[in-house]
Amino acid sequence: MRIAINASSLTSDHFEILLRLANRYNEHIFLFFFDSEPAISTLPSNVHPVIIKPQQSIRWFSKTIYQRQLAAALKKHKAGIFISEAFVSSHTNVPQILISPDLTYIFYPASLNKKQLSTAKKNTPKFLQKADTIVVNSHFFKNEIIKRFGIDNQKIKIIYPSLRKKIQSISEEEKIAVKEKYADGNEYFIYHGIISMEQNLVNLLKAFSFFKKRQRSKMRLFFTGKSGLKYDEFIHLLASYKFKNEVIVKANETHSGNEKLLSCAYASLHVPFYESEGHAILETMSWQIPLVVSNNGLLKEYCGEAAFYSDPGNFNDIADKMMLIFKDEQKRHDLIENGTRELKKFTESEADNTWYEIIKEIERNDVKIG
Repeated sequence: MRIAINASSLTSDHFEILLRLANRYNEHIFLFFFDSEPAISTLPSNVHPVIIKPQQSIRWFSKTIYQRQLAAALKKHKAGIFISEAFVSSHTNVPQILISPDLTYIFYPASLNKKQLSTAKKNTPKFLQKADTIVVNSHFFKNEIIKRFGIDNQKIKIIYPSLRKKIQSISEEEKIAVKEKYADGNEYFIYHGIISMEQNLVNLLKAFSFFKKRQRSKMRLFFTGKSGLKYDEFIHLLASYKFKNEVIVKANETHSGNEKLLSCAYASLHVPFYESEGHAILETMSWQIPLVVSNNGLLKEYCGEAAFYSDPGNFNDIADKMMLIFKDEQKRHDLIENGTRELKKFTESEADNTWYEIIKEIERNDVKIG
């Protein structure tokens, strides 16, 4: 079978899964479509990179020209299946697998401009209908798609993200050293994710202020992860924040740098209005850290009993959960233990096997393959 993958559309997690799939099933040819020269230099022998340069520098996934380029490439390379994230091509009859359709316009429309909102409303239902199979990362999103778009239950498959590492920890001596270096020896809360205003960081700062006034502790607040579109706006706001000297921002740290900070955190705070992926929270959980997260569907499904849940629009509620973790050491310990159990849902083997079954199911349906 010749399996075409729109590699440029994939998150790093999906890219790694499909690359593992190619390594595991070398009897198939995998065509990885890129919109520029791939950063990865070594690919398995059965992975053939194909460069398709979009003719538009704007959000090309919604553009007819690029979709036609994809359709032409699928025909030229005799693809039997096309896998793409967020969108599919309307100009081909090749069976298509749609990964993670973007539902931001439904759950967090305030984060999109007028044009983005209009485009999403127009195209998302079309993509969902056109796809032969839809892959989502939770029961929450599967149920929402069925309810809102009337998509058949059998068409939607659930594949949880895979946890790259097992449960991790470091020694107490190492923790003390990290805290001395980065937090003057104090405990700290940590936010790990995209550092940008649309991640509800203002309410997080307000909650931290409320916590500091009530507890009068030396607790610090760290922000780690990649800088987002509104990172500079956040940094500008932070300059006038009352407790700015007790807030530490570590944007774009190395992976090992992030791990070092996560491993020593007292608790994690992750309270966005909308969460579609959850990778950052899984990474945080793997370091045995108790969580305060938003009470939205995806995070509740992923975290289970490993978190306190708060209303992301109510900073007082967020602060209350922070104080509860701070004051109740037994409950904090229970959350950590629960997190260890919750993480067992997120395995590489389960994700890989489900992906292969999806592909084999399409093959069994007598699809003509090249």
